[in-house]
Amino acid sequence: MDKENQYINIDDPTRANAGRVYDYFLGGHHYFDVDKEMGDKIAQQAPFIPKLAKLTRWFLGKAIRIAIESGFNQFIDFASALPTANHIHLIAPEGTRIIYSDIDPITVDYGKEIIGENPIVKYIKCDASTPEMLLESAVAKELFGENHKFAFGLNGICWFLQDKDISHIAKKIYDFADEGSILFFTDYDCETISEEVRNIIKMYERMNQPGALRSRDKMKELLYPWKTEEPGLLHLEEWFGWKPTVTDEVINTWKAGGLYGGIMKKR
Repeated sequence: MDKENQYINIDDPTRANAGRVYDYFLGGHHYFDVDKEMGDKIAQQAPFIPKLAKLTRWFLGKAIRIAIESGFNQFIDFASALPTANHIHLIAPEGTRIIYSDIDPITVDYGKEIIGENPIVKYIKCDASTPEMLLESAVAKELFGENHKFAFGLNGICWFLQDKDISHIAKKIYDFADEGSILFFTDYDCETISEEVRNIIKMYERMNQPGALRSRDKMKELLYPWKTEEPGLLHLEEWFGWKPTVTDEVINTWKAGGLYGGIMKKR
């Protein structure tokens, strides 16, 4: 098989998978040699991407803690990748009900092993672009019953989703959720396709994860009717009061707006 095409099938552990590459960037252990190889190729093209991966996971932790402090005890997370390194069940108090999900069955199997036998933390296969698969599943009905107040996660996946998919997800989970539910997410503020950006997109396309670029204002439009919560849509370092070193590196290299995160609310 052509070396260039070895990254296509998401079901094949001999080919790189974006979720496992993400775990490699996070310093995890649940990846294969082929994922490390792809991760190294990406990092050679854009050395700041492993830093962005860590920032994305740190933002996840920040959003989870904000949700917990606000009284949330039910989480639905889309495109969860591997539930390691500061993921929901490692932060949330005992009794928190969680469904993780991912499109890749191998990632799901690994995720189930990591979670173990916790009866109120589940991991299921679901394409993030069709959230109704999860929302209408027997697992969700059994775990949550009629209580539909959730903290939803779209962390580290939006730049792999087309605009129509974002709109579909936003509407489906908004209609499903009780008032007061929240949605936390990350995305790139980027509309310009530089050659550097194009090269990275091509690498992810080989893992069946084509990229989608949009402005921050466009993302707010796509997520309607969810409303932005304070402090707004901030670069990830700003959530921690840090100097935006990585963001500056992205902006200077890609001539784009950088990676940001936000929390939205149904009200």
